[in-house]
Amino acid sequence: IWCLLLHRPEVVRCLCAFSDQPVAFALVLSRLAKSLARESHDWFFYEESLQRLADSLSGSAVSLVDKVHRTSPNKAYQLLCQPLEGFHGATLSQLAFQFNIRGLVAHESCQRWVHRLLYGQLQTCSSSFLPRWLKTLLAAVFILPIRWWICVRSNLSIHSGFEKKSPTAALLEMGRQPKRVRAISTYR
Repeated sequence: IWCLLLHRPEVVRCLCAFSDQPVAFALVLSRLAKSLARESHDWFFYEESLQRLADSLSGSAVSLVDKVHRTSPNKAYQLLCQPLEGFHGATLSQLAFQFNIRGLVAHESCQRWVHRLLYGQLQTCSSSFLPRWLKTLLAAVFILPIRWWICVRSNLSIHSGFEKKSPTAALLEMGRQPKRVRAISTYR
């Protein structure tokens, strides 16, 4: 970030390429460079240079995800779904949405993540007495049949075993270290 503030785009690209999480780092630096370009509107040289740097960083993040996707689509999907430690548990897909990186949001792996997020709980309920073409025709004309043929699955892992906390309690526990629990002594 300091190299970005000192306007050293080559060093920023180099540090981004050799970081632990190059895609996440490129997304963050791209957003920062875009914001700095907007703020330095009065100085054309800085604005143009920072905008090119932002485009190049977001392009490198998209190309890296694309290379992983070509070799192993499931690995690319896991890369986009895995929570990042340094970003408060946000995933790469969420960072791309927050930072408005359209190239990554439009990527096939990210679209798969969005599709699962939006339509993952929906399933069709089968009816043996109506043919599929008639269901499609009725659903196109009337909205009410959709209610009978589309069901929403309840996610059992969310509802079972977890107690709901108030937002205040969750906020207070967010920065706190876990309590150490003593092992029960076997000697009496």
